[in-house]
Amino acid sequence: MNIIKFPNSFCRRIFSKVARFWWATTGKERGIHWKKWDCITDSKSSGGLGFKDLKKHNTAYLAKQAWRAMKNSDAIWVQVLKSIYFPDENFWTAKCKKGASWVWRSILHGRELLKEKAKWSIGDGSKVSIWKDNWITGRSKLLDANSTDDSKVKNLIKNGEGWNREIIVNKFSQEVCKEILSTPVSVVNRDDYLYWPWKEDRSYSIKTGYYAAKK
Repeated sequence: MNIIKFPNSFCRRIFSKVARFWWATTGKERGIHWKKWDCITDSKSSGGLGFKDLKKHNTAYLAKQAWRAMKNSDAIWVQVLKSIYFPDENFWTAKCKKGASWVWRSILHGRELLKEKAKWSIGDGSKVSIWKDNWITGRSKLLDANSTDDSKVKNLIKNGEGWNREIIVNKFSQEVCKEILSTPVSVVNRDDYLYWPWKEDRSYSIKTGYYAAKK
């Protein structure tokens, strides 16, 4: 579960066995499923039984590996993956090439959770995509995950002065403009920084990753 994405068919078989154990009287017949599986995997505080959703738990583990790859780019295992799969890119923008191993595909699956739920703190804006990364304060959705425009946030920044208001006003709707202009930006040209907003110390954990995946 740490490094391999479980096939959906395997997860369904596990779900089926757990459901049969709970709802069937002898363990052999199907029985009556009194609650949907989604309700069973809800937390007890939300009216569920607190069972783990295997697919989302698996994703939370894989996102941990993706987080480690982002934060420890000099690690030997990350360098090995880089030499094979993204020699001319960084991990955040690396793609799944034809013939890639299932381990690599699995880690990229975990990275998708980070792309959706993690947040970028804006420095010089050179690492962050305007449309496909999560960086705007107060906004939970990406501007356009399917955009072919890979412009970086640095294009919206005036060196040493923060946001370039004129460019932003001409490029975005009034609502988005307001959100961007209220987003903190560095004026000392520091690096962009990926953080995990679901945990107080801003570092990723499997527990909070699972919670975020369920949202």
